Amino acid sequence: ADSKGLKLRTVMPDTLPDCIEADESKLRQIITNLVGNAIKFTDEGEVQLKCWYFRKDDRDEQSGILAFSVSDSGCGMTDEEKDSLFIPFTQARAGIEASEGTGLGLAICKSFVELLGGEIKAESVVGEGSKFTFSISCRELAPEEGSMMSMHALPDSDSIAVDSEPANYIGDLAQEDPSKKITVLIADDQPENRLR
Repeated sequence: ADSKGLKLRTVMPDTLPDCIEADESKLRQIITNLVGNAIKFTDEGEVQLKCWYFRKDDRDEQSGILAFSVSDSGCGMTDEEKDSLFIPFTQARAGIEASEGTGLGLAICKSFVELLGGEIKAESVVGEGSKFTFSISCRELAPEEGSMMSMHALPDSDSIAVDSEPANYIGDLAQEDPSKKITVLIADDQPENRLR
């Protein structure tokens, strides 16, 4: 964002839980991809990452929904482009013109969000920008429960604890049917889209 002269804002309310249990690597990948795309397709203005939390059920104080939105003041998309956003190897006009990426990032985000028990949606207006909103299911932890897990701070926010051993979905699939061959290809030629 700095190299493009964009403002990157984070909005994290004080009401976020101190600790949650969630799959850190998938959550990080989703946020990295959405913020990276917002920066990539915004030439001026700002990118905003917002987070909020609410309980799923008043009877279960630990069960909750963690929601995020990533919005930008970029080029935006047509309704037709929005309809095919989450299809693998599909890109909006701006992505094709930029000759960047493979059209897999948003499809992967959608898969990860669904694996985490949530949903993702996109809103956009051509020439005004886009907004991606997603939610995941999580479990709120007492601070003493979270103290055994790794803590990661989001900019301008409370810290959150995440599961130190995320689920191994590929391994789980292989155990269900060992005769199935599972191949995973991860490729991206853009350094800003890669995890560190």
